[in-house]
Amino acid sequence: MGVFEKEAILRSAEDQASRLGRSLDYSDGSIEVLEGILELYARYFRENGPDDQKIWNQAVLYGTYLGETLLRNGLADLGYRWALTENGLPVLAKDGRNQMSPITKAEKRIQNGPEDSVKSFYDVAKVIAQGKLIPGRRTGEPGAEELLRRDPTVTIWHRKSGDLERLQVLSDADIIVGAAGLKDPIYPWAKQKAVIIDFGITKGIDGNLHGDISERKVDEVEHQTSVPGGMGLMVRAGLLLNIVDAHKRRRLDGLGSVVTERKPL
Repeated sequence: MGVFEKEAILRSAEDQASRLGRSLDYSDGSIEVLEGILELYARYFRENGPDDQKIWNQAVLYGTYLGETLLRNGLADLGYRWALTENGLPVLAKDGRNQMSPITKAEKRIQNGPEDSVKSFYDVAKVIAQGKLIPGRRTGEPGAEELLRRDPTVTIWHRKSGDLERLQVLSDADIIVGAAGLKDPIYPWAKQKAVIIDFGITKGIDGNLHGDISERKVDEVEHQTSVPGGMGLMVRAGLLLNIVDAHKRRRLDGLGSVVTERKPL
């Protein structure tokens, strides 16, 4: 991409949004406005045929705005800054690691429509930056993002969270997903109609395999997956399909993405 002229790009994004009758003010709420702008472009390219260069140009404008809004609303205070990858792609990075690619996300939002919501990206990026979700542990991150696309309230508890916080989270949850890989299973304070999905699998001191969450009586919750015997071959097959798909497209999706080829602006 060459030189990253952030201020000029942001002015162009603001001006273009203004011509569309929208205002971008770098607030958390403006991400909903951004979602609407990108949907206009998604519809345009669906109706008139895709143009990779034009889509990329719009992604640079509005992806830069998305990233800058993240920085101004907390990520800068947590140590994130704009940085260029080896391929010249501007990303948000902290200490050379934990990269997030808002420009790539904006591109995918235009290409794929609402299923690649920038609002979901924004919310999950904030959670990651706060250390509540660690990129690379590939169950929690995509699971949380997938749920956020459907507008529920999603709370992430991790192994270092306190017991009081855990109690507050689990006692009110409709769906509980265990994916921390805990040495000892926890007994969730779950309500009666909760659904418990346990991805964790660890060998206990007795030599037996168990999940993150203790087995409940059948009448205590709506449903609970068993460990072992619950998440197994189908999950592995799904992960392999995702790896093959990522290799074919030569880029990773959304947070922490890397793009191998880009045309100049």
